Amino acid sequence: MPLLEIDEELSVSLTWSVDEDGTLRHNPSGMRVSPDKGVVLDGQEYRLSPQDIDLDRSCTLGTGAGGVVQAGVHKPTGMRVAIKTVKVDHKEKREQMLKEIKGLVLAAGCPYLVQWYAGFVGKDTGLVHVVVELMDRGSLADLRRRCAGPVPPEQLACVAAQVVRGLAHLQSRRLLHRDVKPENVLHNSLGQVKLTDFGISKDLTSTAGVAASFVGTANYMSPERALGKDYSFRSDVWSAGMVVLEMANGKCHCKAIQPKKQDRTRKVPLRGEELPRPLRVPLCPARASFGSGKVPSSSLRLRGTVLEKRRHEASRCHGAVEA
Repeated sequence: MPLLEIDEELSVSLTWSVDEDGTLRHNPSGMRVSPDKGVVLDGQEYRLSPQDIDLDRSCTLGTGAGGVVQAGVHKPTGMRVAIKTVKVDHKEKREQMLKEIKGLVLAAGCPYLVQWYAGFVGKDTGLVHVVVELMDRGSLADLRRRCAGPVPPEQLACVAAQVVRGLAHLQSRRLLHRDVKPENVLHNSLGQVKLTDFGISKDLTSTAGVAASFVGTANYMSPERALGKDYSFRSDVWSAGMVVLEMANGKCHCKAIQPKKQDRTRKVPLRGEELPRPLRVPLCPARASFGSGKVPSSSLRLRGTVLEKRRHEASRCHGAVEA
């Protein structure tokens, strides 16, 4: 059944449409996702064919509201990749997919943001497949569950430095991530740490430089976001601070405001090679060097006293939101 025949919203003719060959088209921006030619955005082609990908359906890397992520192989090169499959049968999901692709395009070339290769839409299923680089150690949430305690300071400094550099790249392109959390920070066996998932990102280029929508994960929201006030790039930095604090404590900082669950995960001390290594990746272009990989006090001074003082305010905000 063609994709948009099951769309319950009357928005197809004005915003989204499907060509006879199954190409999904966003009319205002001209973006196209084709079964055979990949993605076209702003006149740039990101070519990829379904025949180029060998999907391993037995290896699921993660699932969520945005879709399912599975491992696979890019057959022309033999490179292992991750394939995010998204069902876009409603306008909201299509808009989220559009933001995801735009965010991946803006992330291109930054070693602290997950890179993508291209995407395509299944002609028979109507599912959109986005192919990105594979981060073989999973997310920081996986790392926290595997750890027997806090992440060692040297490795934590590497995590913090790379997350903030990724945010700096997004800010230089006027893109607000809005969902920085452990599940959206990935790492690999090379010691690289990268932000991912731009599905609810916000482009601030054409606005006053602030956003107001209440979207994201409440437990990592800055106080101004939780209170429904205008917010901007600093709110992403707050969320990054909460992630670092969580990894430093070795446990979720928000458990006090969550229902208690029995953790049956077997925790064992991790070997050194399973942790992010000292920073050995190049900097984003036009960014100042952080020296030997240590966190600069001017940019990453996430003092515990400051966080503890403001965390009480944030907890009250989250309590009000959940109520």
